[in-house]
Amino acid sequence: MPNGLNGPISTWTPVICLLCGEIKEATHTAIIASYAEINPIWLEAAQSVETRKQEEDRQQQEQRVHPLPDCKTVMAMIIRRLGWRLPGSSTTVPIYGLTVRQATQLQGGPALEQRQQLMAAFVQEARDVLGATAQFDSENEVNHFHATLARLWSDVRWENKNKETLWRLAVDGVPLPGNTHLSRMPTQPCGCGTFGGSTSPLSFPRMHHFWEWPIAQAVRDQIDRHLPSSATTEGSMGWHHLWLIQAPPGCDQAPWDVIAMAVLSSMEHGRHCLRAATRGQRQMETNDPRQPPCPQLQTRVERGPRQWSGSCCQGAP
Repeated sequence: MPNGLNGPISTWTPVICLLCGEIKEATHTAIIASYAEINPIWLEAAQSVETRKQEEDRQQQEQRVHPLPDCKTVMAMIIRRLGWRLPGSSTTVPIYGLTVRQATQLQGGPALEQRQQLMAAFVQEARDVLGATAQFDSENEVNHFHATLARLWSDVRWENKNKETLWRLAVDGVPLPGNTHLSRMPTQPCGCGTFGGSTSPLSFPRMHHFWEWPIAQAVRDQIDRHLPSSATTEGSMGWHHLWLIQAPPGCDQAPWDVIAMAVLSSMEHGRHCLRAATRGQRQMETNDPRQPPCPQLQTRVERGPRQWSGSCCQGAP
């Protein structure tokens, strides 16, 4: 080592480097020892703060690059993604493309579903398969009946009052005692005396009033009498021929459309007449109890079906 400090700096350089190295090593050792004495919980807290600060810095950087949209823009983005699914379909209608027709379909969705269920029950009753069977394709049968109703509505040029009974019958819309619309009321006996009593056989109101009761039987007898031989070889007309407007074998479909709807309308008219006559008889008995009861009401069923003879002779089945 030189004796004075006036020597050149290059002479002191090795000494300075040696001293600095020793100081650095001692400092590093002291720092490591101090770090080891720090509580691990404090270290973990410090690391979490640092991590959170880095995440905040990253988010601020992203916001500077991609700024958040305002409330109006966000609402517009949400509204564009709103829509509805039409009942009975997988089609989705966006809110901006909604039409009045589609809105009407959406509003009537529950009613449409209920109508589908009622019509399926009607077709099953017409096919005499009230229980689920493997041979009965309910969806196909209902679709076929839908097509029949559409054809009758568009092709048959006739007053709607003559089609009303069929439309209402298909959705259980005829107010018959004991049907689904009056399920909470007890089944009232029919004026014919064969339905609704305690000793009457089990039957459904629709089946009784539009197939089994005396006026309906008389009308059916007239139709069976004029059916072609090919239709009578298997028995007679079935109620699926009448209710589902399906022409029996050997009969043309076009005239059968009119005949079937007219038969249903005449049965409904006869039901109203019988109910009015029965109501009048009960009122007379209530007003004057001393008066002897009127004789048993006899419905003159032979008059109504006579109108079919002329139609059958003119070529209608």
